[in-house]
Amino acid sequence: MYQLEQLLLTELHRLEGTARGGADRSNDWAGFANARAADHPGRIDSGECEMAASTPHPAVEISSAARCVALPADAELQGEPGGFTLHRAVCGVRADLPAQRRNASTADVQAVAFFSDAQAVLAHVLQCAGVSRKARAEALLTQLAPVMRASQTSWENARQYVGTARQQTARLRATQAR
Repeated sequence: MYQLEQLLLTELHRLEGTARGGADRSNDWAGFANARAADHPGRIDSGECEMAASTPHPAVEISSAARCVALPADAELQGEPGGFTLHRAVCGVRADLPAQRRNASTADVQAVAFFSDAQAVLAHVLQCAGVSRKARAEALLTQLAPVMRASQTSWENARQYVGTARQQTARLRATQAR
């Protein structure tokens, strides 16, 4: 979700003409967030909207890129506009590198795979929207932005739940220590 959010922000900046740094069309990795950035988004706490301009670990390769396939007309969700099936990306550590340079972690491999998946979803949504800038912006704001808001709310709720659980555990331990 974090990778998709980064790509959504990058694409919105592109549509508004406010793209800066790594958000230009020539950069295939514009919006990529490495594994550490995705684990510690901090967006809700700080209220910032940072644009990731990272590159993936050089030892990670995409062996099968992600792609979206539109649902057939007779599918269960036929009434859903833009319904699709996502065929996930397959990534791994490059075997052609010497052993000492194959130091990519599982999180690095997953970050590239998630980024490829998010790129495929974004490309599908934009393709369904058409070519006009207004239609593309509307598709991003009505289809993807609500998903991002729900993801942020879930993340914030989980963070608060963990904080409350830690406080309760600390009180319980203090009570048991007496």
